[in-house]
Amino acid sequence: MATPTPSAARAAWLSSIDAVYTLFEDTAVSAQYPELARKVAGAVGLCEQVLREVGEAHCALSFNGGKDCTVLVHILAAVLRRLHASSGPRAMAALYITCPSPFAEVDRFIKFCVSPEFGYNLRIVAVDGGMKEGIRTYLNGGGSTAEEGGRDIRAIFVGTRRDDPHGPQLEARSWTDKDWPRVERIHPILDWTYGDVWEFLRCPHLATSEAQLPFGRQTLETQWGTTGAGARGVPYCVLYDHGYTSLGSTFNTRPNPQLQDGDKWLPAYMLQDASHERAGRINTAQPPSE
Repeated sequence: MATPTPSAARAAWLSSIDAVYTLFEDTAVSAQYPELARKVAGAVGLCEQVLREVGEAHCALSFNGGKDCTVLVHILAAVLRRLHASSGPRAMAALYITCPSPFAEVDRFIKFCVSPEFGYNLRIVAVDGGMKEGIRTYLNGGGSTAEEGGRDIRAIFVGTRRDDPHGPQLEARSWTDKDWPRVERIHPILDWTYGDVWEFLRCPHLATSEAQLPFGRQTLETQWGTTGAGARGVPYCVLYDHGYTSLGSTFNTRPNPQLQDGDKWLPAYMLQDASHERAGRINTAQPPSE
């Protein structure tokens, strides 16, 4: 397959981002995916509201390469393009709270998403520690890229869902507890299900053309830890195609036993019972990454 020109690959990528809006604004399209269109419209509406109210300069995305925040980054990229009529993916502040012993594939996928050419143009800052201390360090200006005087971030978009640990008690907009750094947590996909996440990531309306991928499939998967994309929909971490359904550290995450098929593993989107989403996680003192 011939490699597309950078401009053609970029145009195809931007069309996938912009298709987030037509998924619910175009009545013919929304009729094909009525429940997904409704949930995407709600997520987009919340993102628009927060960005206008709080200000883009005071917002950041919590991003660790997991499936849920991958849905969220695609939606946010569409919202930022719509609000600012930008010619490419608008730069987005992002916080990556690292876990001990991360998967190499996850780190590669995050690098893919950071790219302004074929990713989401993330200004990402990696921070060690758990969520509470990670947010504190980030707001204080620490992390992989230091910022003297701290960061004036007032809202953080998070891909938490209602059926995640600690998800049931959350609201779409929730301030952190009193003993946490003061910041508002925004949960645009809080009421999405596991199935909704995969319907979005693999939605044909968000797909483009295999011929417009920035790299060949093998390069995309081995060098960038990325699958999906092109005719398959939204890019996501390649580990999900190898039986992983919930990602954490290498020492507490295995392929989901519910997806074992002989000596192979079925992809995450084929999990039939979402209650087994974390069946591949080994209990440790650390909370799940996603």
